[in-house]
Amino acid sequence: MGQKKFTQSNHIPDRSYYVLLVLFVFSAFFFLKPALFNPDGIGYYSYLRSLVIDGDFSLFNEFSHYQTSKYFFHLTSEGHVRNVFAFGSALVWAPFFLIAHVLTLGLNLFGFHIPPDGYSFLYIFMTNFGTCFYGFLALILAYEVAKDYVSRRAACVSVLAIWFATNFWNYMFFDGTFSHIPSAFSVSLFIYIWHKTRHGRTSFQWILLGAAGGLMSMIRWQNVLYVIIPILEALSAFLRSSIHEKAVKPNDARWRGIIGPIELRVHSKFFGGSGREELRRIPFFVKRTLFFLSAFLFACLPQMIVWKVLYGSFITIPQGKWFLEAHDAAINAVLFSSHHGLFAWSPVLILATLGFYFLYRRDRFLSLALLVAFCLQVYINSKALDTYAGVSFGHRRFINCLPLFVFGLAALFDRLKPLPQYLITSLFVFWNYLLFLQFHFGLIEPHWYVSFSQIFQGQVGVFGRFFELSPLVVRDTMLDQLKYLGAFRWFVLFVVLLISCFTLFFMKRLSSWFRGQHTRHLRVSTVFFFLVLISANVLVLLGGMNTSPAPVNYKMQDNFAMVDFGWYVNSKYHRDPFRSDWTEGVMNHFPDLKADTIVWNSVPFRILPPFRNPEDRGSTITTAYRPDFRIDVPLKKFPTQAIWLAIDGGLMLGLKVACTDIVVHYADGSVTTKEVFSSVDVWDYRELPPEENVLWQGDGAQSLTPLQIVTESDKIPERIEFMSVTNVGNENKNAGIAVFAITQVLTDGTFETLDFKELSNSDYRQDPFKPEIVQNHFADLEGGMMKWQGVPFSILSESDFPWRGTTITTAYMSDYRIKIPLKRVPTRSLWLAVDGAAVVGLIMHCADIVLHYTDGTSVKKEVVSGIDVWDYWEDPPKSKLIWKGDGRQSLTVLEIETDARKMPAYLEIRSVRGVGNNFQNPGIAVFAITQGLE
Repeated sequence: MGQKKFTQSNHIPDRSYYVLLVLFVFSAFFFLKPALFNPDGIGYYSYLRSLVIDGDFSLFNEFSHYQTSKYFFHLTSEGHVRNVFAFGSALVWAPFFLIAHVLTLGLNLFGFHIPPDGYSFLYIFMTNFGTCFYGFLALILAYEVAKDYVSRRAACVSVLAIWFATNFWNYMFFDGTFSHIPSAFSVSLFIYIWHKTRHGRTSFQWILLGAAGGLMSMIRWQNVLYVIIPILEALSAFLRSSIHEKAVKPNDARWRGIIGPIELRVHSKFFGGSGREELRRIPFFVKRTLFFLSAFLFACLPQMIVWKVLYGSFITIPQGKWFLEAHDAAINAVLFSSHHGLFAWSPVLILATLGFYFLYRRDRFLSLALLVAFCLQVYINSKALDTYAGVSFGHRRFINCLPLFVFGLAALFDRLKPLPQYLITSLFVFWNYLLFLQFHFGLIEPHWYVSFSQIFQGQVGVFGRFFELSPLVVRDTMLDQLKYLGAFRWFVLFVVLLISCFTLFFMKRLSSWFRGQHTRHLRVSTVFFFLVLISANVLVLLGGMNTSPAPVNYKMQDNFAMVDFGWYVNSKYHRDPFRSDWTEGVMNHFPDLKADTIVWNSVPFRILPPFRNPEDRGSTITTAYRPDFRIDVPLKKFPTQAIWLAIDGGLMLGLKVACTDIVVHYADGSVTTKEVFSSVDVWDYRELPPEENVLWQGDGAQSLTPLQIVTESDKIPERIEFMSVTNVGNENKNAGIAVFAITQVLTDGTFETLDFKELSNSDYRQDPFKPEIVQNHFADLEGGMMKWQGVPFSILSESDFPWRGTTITTAYMSDYRIKIPLKRVPTRSLWLAVDGAAVVGLIMHCADIVLHYTDGTSVKKEVVSGIDVWDYWEDPPKSKLIWKGDGRQSLTVLEIETDARKMPAYLEIRSVRGVGNNFQNPGIAVFAITQGLE
């Protein structure tokens, strides 16, 4: 097929393997951060834990254990808790999970008390290492293919560039329970097998290729598009055969000397060869295509069984068809947008794309086939509802394409001398690392749009703090996670190293098997691989048989369908239901914290009371969301040995970034500066800090923690200044610090508790950042199922879509329109769970709710406060009441009658023109939608 392989002696040892192995082991030890990420990681991992430990797919206990998003608690039509994530990652993680299980049981024999329940740290650790391991395999496989066309040096350097100059590194070491790295491995494996068997593929190799394609598709469903490569190969063989036939037909004698040779030359230019050999192989190819498809379907069977158990169908789209039908393809956005665009965040891939030209000159078919496969990935990702891939470092959904870019970049590097290769790679790696520091430490907003200017400014800023932030990257890594195992941690690390070295030895032997030197080994490996797949299918089938429905209180009635509008919500109702641009307000973490004096290690802290008058400032000093904030608090002008602050760590939510500078000014003009780091100086309120660092512990995990600033005792202090760090402001999630009390320790051992209420700038019991916004009307409303006169409502929780919210609101949006897909089945009514407070007694049209049918007709409901929606300040009639909480808060029901003879298409919620900021909270807030089926 026009292939021009790079010839290099096999007698010369390939040292690139050892370079890659050393880098892998070093990186794993010092960068791998074992963790389980919500919700994606929990979704993938729960399959594995439930199947191995419980022997079923009843995932309710896993999601309850991790207190994950109630988004998972929506029930399928089969009565099971749904899981929208693919099953394949759990399958490839299984060997590492079983190793963790054996290690846990073994360590318990030596006096350790590690629960063998699938939740303890060894299971999470080995699962994350499994991801790291498969990332290493993906790179080795890509290197094996690349070195067939280029020098070993160019192939190795290109692997290093893709590894460390893209988001591959982040998801290999820091986000290990996502499916993207196993996906990249499966794609590399598929391309490797296809490439090594392109010329004379045997029946065993067709079966192996089909099984690899099935595994690839089961890990991430979008990978099924890579099957286009063998399809193009088959099409190429057919076209060459047909052209050859046309060239020799007697009836074409008049044109044979002109058209036939031209077509043959055109085809040969792009695909290579004469086509005669392929013509003789067509009957065999048909038979082996059946082998490929059978193996492919057999490898996909575990996912199909899981779908059948949970959803009642072997083939489905768990997110819903709307996930890929929400909008037109946004190709430019996924590639070039500053908001996670593929080339914008990983510019080294631009060079790799240009390198496909040089790859084309070596192997035309390979380069064209890979580019077609990549274009299909671009299209499918551009059709997804969230084209920016949610909370993502770069565009994570393209990680399965990164092995392809190794080939293009290697072809480009092979045209350069070694020094330019090293310089280019180093430059892009350094750029990517600075971008990683921005992302990892919250200096760049992962949820919302970020401009190129913000990225460039952040790169300059983080470069100045390079040596300050870099040591924090290696904290809480593999070595730290195993520290409490004592000497046994070295045994665990030895197991990790042994797996790595054995894998490298196996990979070096694999190429010779595909070259036909040891066909018996390849056949044995294929049989072993299929035995594993058979075992997996049997276990999945048994697990499906043992799966029981969700608890009865979560089971919905058969004649109702929950309308899941989670992806369309536009307001954090537990923050502010009306301001779509206000997304990250810190609410009342301390409802039971009263004004009092707290003593900690003999240090008194005087907590100020909140002001009753809403026009007053408040009871705390906060720098959050104030990029240029500065405030001075006077100190007692006495010799001082230390200053203690009572701080809420929840404001920073684990962002390891200097959020605030605290400066003590002395009378002589000198200063002492303290840069406050979250998770270092201030403990995250979501995690229980050690008792010695707790001032006050409330319900749940809320706490106040102390922060000490050591002063110069031979100087007289004047004031303490709080100021925001430059570039840390509204673009960061809850960046800042909230100070509840300040205590000055004098050199004689006495204490002075400072009264700063005249300087405080927020009422922390309301909202520390905005003085006049609507607060949490539904503090005790939890996500879950509610019933009203037999109608179930699925209420989202705040953690369902933390970057969007929990409700759909039209308030403060004069031209707001949103469309929500409905089930296209006969429907008798639609019910909406609505908060009447959003209209606050205004007798006016607040919103139009329009039901659109498939035939193009529609029916409109004009929502009027006081008539259709009851104000929560008044007691609504019980016939309208869905839920009533503490005080007078309530949700009320709004019913829309439908035409049962027509099929509904979607529900549109839109603002009434002219209703905007001039009214007090105009609009409507929708918490849930239920569709009543005929």
